[in-house]
Amino acid sequence: MNTQEIVLSMMIDSRNLYQKIIEAGINQNMFVGMNKNLFNAICKYRTEHDVNTIVVSNLELENIRAKVHLSKVLDHFEADPIAYKEYIKALKHEYLNREWEKFKKIDDVNITKISKIIERLNNLRSFTDYNDYSLSSTIHKSINEIEKRNSKSYKNEYKLNLPDYDILGHFERKSLVVIGGESGHGKSSLIINMIYRWLLKGLSVIYFSYEMSDVVIASRLIVLHKGIQWEKVFALKDKKLNDDEFKQVMDGFGWLEKQSIVIINKMQTIEMMENIIRNYKPDIFILDTINTMIKEQQRVDIALGEIARRMKRIAVDYNSLALVVAQLKDLNDRPTDKNMVKESRQIRDEADYMDFIYREEEKNIVECPGFMRGVLELYRVKGRLTGVGYCYLGFDKNTMRVYPLPKEKYKEIDNYKYELRKKGVRR
Repeated sequence: MNTQEIVLSMMIDSRNLYQKIIEAGINQNMFVGMNKNLFNAICKYRTEHDVNTIVVSNLELENIRAKVHLSKVLDHFEADPIAYKEYIKALKHEYLNREWEKFKKIDDVNITKISKIIERLNNLRSFTDYNDYSLSSTIHKSINEIEKRNSKSYKNEYKLNLPDYDILGHFERKSLVVIGGESGHGKSSLIINMIYRWLLKGLSVIYFSYEMSDVVIASRLIVLHKGIQWEKVFALKDKKLNDDEFKQVMDGFGWLEKQSIVIINKMQTIEMMENIIRNYKPDIFILDTINTMIKEQQRVDIALGEIARRMKRIAVDYNSLALVVAQLKDLNDRPTDKNMVKESRQIRDEADYMDFIYREEEKNIVECPGFMRGVLELYRVKGRLTGVGYCYLGFDKNTMRVYPLPKEKYKEIDNYKYELRKKGVRR
């Protein structure tokens, strides 16, 4: 019985050992063949069921060969659970040797292969034994962090100066933020407003956009900066800039040229994105939208989860904030539940924050009451450090500006939502 099979047996036999094995950095890439299938099946079952020992007949396996292999693994299990640390070390050692053999066989190096090598090396470098960590060191760092945050001079760098939004809790470095919503409800508009406010604070941003061209993004930042009507800037609906407004736009581009922002329309792979992030080391990087990174032949749930994991890992490696936009489809109600990302449980697990947005005038174009027009509803459905909550923001369609909404409007909006629920209207 090999090391992989012994580790798998431990994961089946004990919930406690399973948790310790996962915490030690063991992942599917360290298994081969049928063992990789077993590892994924065990992890899936453990995340959905709170049991100590798995009844193996309950595992979802792809084919009869996998079931026969599982039977073989269990029949020969003789490992002492107390020695699990040694098996973890052995498994890591085997994996490192396999990876090294792959590196030695590379004979034709190009930019794509280099990116993949870097990705694999980044993964390998995290395989350190968790016994090296010191509790006293952790306590010392915790005390320093708490003292810093409670000092009068402390200010969260990602604070947006939108009081009702900020009170939901600020973002943190090395975190993954998911901004979700249906098409047309203002996800990209909110992102542009966030970028603008971060630029004013001197932060650096990389914006990977599949939704808008670099020209549109740059122009919308100028509209926010100068408060000019968007329809005039792009000469929509027969509206045009006058001479003074045109001069303001030119001045705005002069301002934008001095800002630390990179706008990129197309990146085919996460590896290519990471190369850009490694070069610029931004405070924030944004992917709009995550759905567009999925290839036709990929399973949506697996692809979204993998992209989310890698974006989170890049944020950790480069001490940045990762923000991804997720498309929610055809909702019958306000997006107040993190399970609205139906395509993938994994993206919910990886996210540190999930904020979903909704605009009544977009969902109810004809019958939307006047006081609900220009209102952007924002629901924090997941916050690892902050908890959940909601707020309302104003949205000016002329300038694309998001702004604080007067408090007196809150009661009016809440009453409207309450009346809808009483009538059984799912919206």
